[in-house]
Amino acid sequence: EGLERSGLISLKYLPPAPGHLKARSWGKALLWDLSGFDLVLYLDADTLFVGGVGDLLRAAGDGSKGVRFAASLTRSMTSLNAGVMLLRPEARVRDAMLNSFEEREHWTGLSRWSGQLWNATEAADSAAVAAASAAGGTAAPARRPKRSVLEDQDHLNEFAATHFMYQGELDLRHGHVGSDKPQGRQEDWLFAYTQTVLLGGAWRPQLGAYFTLPMAFNFCATTTCMQQFIEMRGPGRRAVIEQLDTAAEFRHLLSEEGGEISAGQRFAGRRAGARILHWPGDLRKPWQHCAEASRSPLDNEWWEAFADACAVAPPDAPCSLTC
Repeated sequence: EGLERSGLISLKYLPPAPGHLKARSWGKALLWDLSGFDLVLYLDADTLFVGGVGDLLRAAGDGSKGVRFAASLTRSMTSLNAGVMLLRPEARVRDAMLNSFEEREHWTGLSRWSGQLWNATEAADSAAVAAASAAGGTAAPARRPKRSVLEDQDHLNEFAATHFMYQGELDLRHGHVGSDKPQGRQEDWLFAYTQTVLLGGAWRPQLGAYFTLPMAFNFCATTTCMQQFIEMRGPGRRAVIEQLDTAAEFRHLLSEEGGEISAGQRFAGRRAGARILHWPGDLRKPWQHCAEASRSPLDNEWWEAFADACAVAPPDAPCSLTC
């Protein structure tokens, strides 16, 4: 509110969520209600801008032929991550998503995205889950009696795959002012996701084209992710290298020789070619790493940005962290 009083931001207040919907589900559906904007770039609170997005917005196209929805793939390359989303507000998409929330409680079997049961009241003994996994879900746990924090992300993936038409990875090289039709790239690292989409679902009237975003726009910055990037091989490894702006710096960031993230790098994510850093997962946020010895170079980039923002923030801005 202090930032709004200073004219730096404009807050929008949503009506309360219906009793049967989670606030985060309701909030994401209402992103499509922001009719005063041509495009909306949504970011979770655990993200940080470290590069420009002008080419992304240009590549999204204009008007009815432009991108309707886009998001980056997860590290598994088989599903979308909802932490950063580019979308074009439309009442029909909002209504379709709200209807989908109403229908979700009747979905049965396993999610093709995470392998978790759609309905927590279903039988969840290990034999039933294993049998269902063999028929559809590719990452089902041996036993999962309840849905987890992946529930909303699974729903978003199912909604996108059944309401939009997938067109590949958004090609930033073809974006220019005045272009109304975005271009998609078909790369080998998209094969696993495309196959998951083709597993099928209850197809609905199509709402337009959707794309995946280059990983640079939702770059997982946790230490766990960085270690997984080190271990990646094949198409996944090439996707990480090619989707960042500066492959050489990224290799230095990974420090393959030592198997650890390089220390002492200022603006490491920016130098590596990331545009938006993201810290998903509990207890992996940079502000939870108070001791400097516990911070990675990417954590340090968040702390540096925090210090820079607080240095110029209004006196009543929330600029204190208690560790």
